[in-house]
Amino acid sequence: MKPHTSASQKVVLLLCGLLVALTLLEVGLRAGGRAFLWMQERRNRASLREGRPFRILCIGESTTALGGEDAYPKQLERVLNEQAARPLVSVINRGVPATDTAEILARLPPMLEQYRPDAVVAMIGINDVAGASAPEHTATRQVLASMRVYKLARFAWGLTRGRYAIPPPPTPRFEAEVEAKERRLRARVAASASDEGAVVELGTLYLARGRLEDARRLLEQARTLDPRSELALLGLAIVEQRRGDAQLSDEAIDAAATATGVGAAAQREVAREYLRFFESETATHLTTLLFGSIPSDDQASRMLKTAYFHAAERCTRERRLDDAEALLHRGRTLPGEPSEDLYYGQLALVAQARGDQRAFEERLGRARTLRALREEPSTPTARNYRELRQLLRERGIPLVAVQYPMRSVDSLRRMLHDDEGIVFVDNEAVFKEALRAAPYTEYFADAFAGDFGHLTPKGNRLLAANVADAIRGTILDRYGLRSSR
Repeated sequence: MKPHTSASQKVVLLLCGLLVALTLLEVGLRAGGRAFLWMQERRNRASLREGRPFRILCIGESTTALGGEDAYPKQLERVLNEQAARPLVSVINRGVPATDTAEILARLPPMLEQYRPDAVVAMIGINDVAGASAPEHTATRQVLASMRVYKLARFAWGLTRGRYAIPPPPTPRFEAEVEAKERRLRARVAASASDEGAVVELGTLYLARGRLEDARRLLEQARTLDPRSELALLGLAIVEQRRGDAQLSDEAIDAAATATGVGAAAQREVAREYLRFFESETATHLTTLLFGSIPSDDQASRMLKTAYFHAAERCTRERRLDDAEALLHRGRTLPGEPSEDLYYGQLALVAQARGDQRAFEERLGRARTLRALREEPSTPTARNYRELRQLLRERGIPLVAVQYPMRSVDSLRRMLHDDEGIVFVDNEAVFKEALRAAPYTEYFADAFAGDFGHLTPKGNRLLAANVADAIRGTILDRYGLRSSR
């Protein structure tokens, strides 16, 4: 007779299996992270062994870290030394993908001791969450922050919101919040079976938790209430895909395209992005995190809006410009992020791809104005930038504050009170000028931030040359290391 397994034993086995899976994932991620950092440090040490008289430390996120020999810090080193009578400068790249200014600041003191730089170049802040509180330096948070699984979860969350940073990871309270949200939605559905919004939200929540039959029942109910419900149709497409019925999944996607009027090809791009949130058990867990962490009951619409913006960005890169505009206009009507500045930034890129420079400039200006309204001196980026300035000032190390391509340097100047001791680097004008003569894809590999993204080798070269001009005319001259230029 087969021994009986109790419910408690099943829970213990499940938790043990999850622990083993997370441990293996953590080991794998750490190995990959060590390999990346080892290669980065190998390049740094090769430069330092040359014994050049001036050292520059570059800090930042993926826009600094990625690219290897074509990353902007490496190209900055080449540009500065190409213009000199002899090699003068070693540039150290300590960018880390999927990080924020609080983490960068925490890691900086030991790096200053290790490398003893003569200047620090910072291009930071794009991963910060607006309105987030100051970091909590508790033992628990420090342990979590050191875990690669946690960083992966943060990265996945960031992909769903157009950035790379998230609030703290799931806790026991998180599960209680999800269950409380489920009870609220069930109460709404019980009180009014015609509440299509509550029905579809509850169905999508069940889908996020892997309860496919419950999700299917509710999403079918929502579709009966509103045959044109895009959320219900795409939710059913996900259910059928996970059940292995490709035909029913395709039929639901086609019905959603008819309902929204954006066109079948464009709607398939949206479906591809939306389905990505649910396509594996790991993704299902992270999607559940989304539903539990945001208290309002329109998270399904927020996710769908993000899917529209991601799909529009892909269509722009593929020069499917009518599809891109249709997706952006449709996505704008849904609640939640992405914000208006991201909408106008992406519309500007569509105009640039069409060769309409006037619309390109107008839409970038609109995005800049909207972004300025949200940039306050109390943001995490501003607080941490000011702390960075103070840390370097105490050590007598000059700070080079670099603004991201296409963004106005005015916001950096406001954060740092236009400090005359700081070298500010404006990358707005130089990149706008470059895009007047060449397509966006020549300088950018994507558009994750709306009006800019990760750079191509050519884009990194342009960034490096612009930073080099600022350093050459100020810091190098101050140290008596004038180039031959």
